[in-house]
Amino acid sequence: MFERSHADGILILSDLAGGDAAFADLTSQHRFVIGVSDRTERTSFPGVYGDSDLGTRLALDHLWQLGHRRIVCVFDPGTADQRQRGKLYERFMVDRGQAGAIATYQTTQPDPEPSYRLGRELFARAEFTTARPTAIFATSDTIAIGLMQAAFQARIAVPDRLSIVGFDDIDIAAYTIPPLTTVSQSGVEMGRTAAELLLDMIDQDRSPDETEDVVLPPRLVVRDRPPPRATAATQD
Repeated sequence: MFERSHADGILILSDLAGGDAAFADLTSQHRFVIGVSDRTERTSFPGVYGDSDLGTRLALDHLWQLGHRRIVCVFDPGTADQRQRGKLYERFMVDRGQAGAIATYQTTQPDPEPSYRLGRELFARAEFTTARPTAIFATSDTIAIGLMQAAFQARIAVPDRLSIVGFDDIDIAAYTIPPLTTVSQSGVEMGRTAAELLLDMIDQDRSPDETEDVVLPPRLVVRDRPPPRATAATQD
C-alpha cells in the first residue's frame, strides 16, 4: 500500500503487527519515517517517545508514598509498551523488598470489557477477601476503567478500600467516578512534535541517522487521593 501511495513521509503511531520485521520492511522502502510510541530505545528510524520507565515509576511511587505495599499490576501482554511496564512493576517491588507480594494479571484491550470481567473474577476470589491487595497499577486507562466498574459491582470503594492508577490520561479519565489518577504522556504534544520532526526531515532531506529521537517526560495526574495507609510493618 505504501509503495503505491507515493507518500512523502510516514508517521507510525504505536506498534505494527509483525514487530521489528514490519518496521524494517517499511523503512527499507521509505526514507522519511517517524515513530510515536512509549519505547525509548533507538530503532531503525527516529521517533518521538514517552518515557514508560519514568511514567511507571511515577505511578508506583505515588502508590508507595500513600502506604500501599500489596500492589497488583494488570497489563495487556499484546503490546511491547505494556509488557515493559509489567516488568518495571516487578523490578520496583523486588527493589523494595516486596518480591513475595508481586501479583500480575493479564487482560486485553482496547475496550474495558475484558478487564471488567477479570476484575469481577479477581474480586470474588478468597485471597482478595481475606488479604485483599490495597492498590492496582493498571498499565492503561482502559484497563483501569474496567477494573473500577468491577470494583463498584463488588461493593469495593475506590479509592478508600482500593486505589487504582491508570496510564495514558485518555479524555474520559477525568470524568469517571471517582476521577482516575493516571500518567499523562501528553499525546497531543507527541503528535505535534512528531509532525514537526517529519516535516523537518523532508524539508532538510535529513537521513534517519541525522535525526535525533525526542523523549517527552510524562507526568502524574492525581485526581482522587485516598487517606494515607499504614506502612508495610503495620499492615502485616
